[in-house]
Amino acid sequence: DHELYERLPQGAEPRESDWRDQINDCEKRVLTSGVSHNRLRWRARRGVRELDGLLLPFSEVIISEGNLKRIKHFDQLLSLPDPVLLDWFFQRDFPDEEILADMVREILDYSNATPPR
Repeated sequence: DHELYERLPQGAEPRESDWRDQINDCEKRVLTSGVSHNRLRWRARRGVRELDGLLLPFSEVIISEGNLKRIKHFDQLLSLPDPVLLDWFFQRDFPDEEILADMVREILDYSNATPPR
């Protein structure tokens, strides 16, 4: 055998710092509310141009803030069907729940304040 083989570990030996880095990275991607960043982005993509233009950019804002309560409310909004969301965003109807009404208003304000891409 070659002398270099004697110094190599025989199996995978992650250092303790590697393990902690993986845990921290995982915590960043998966929120404690059970909603992952990728899942939230995926749910914000609706396949309807008008909704995609409103929800996708706002999803990035919500994710970057990291406020779990706001993420939960946004996730609740995303659980609704497209026709309901379109009525709310086109202001043909309004949400009964104040939290959802505030979220719709905030998304519209954000969309109006943000220049188109």
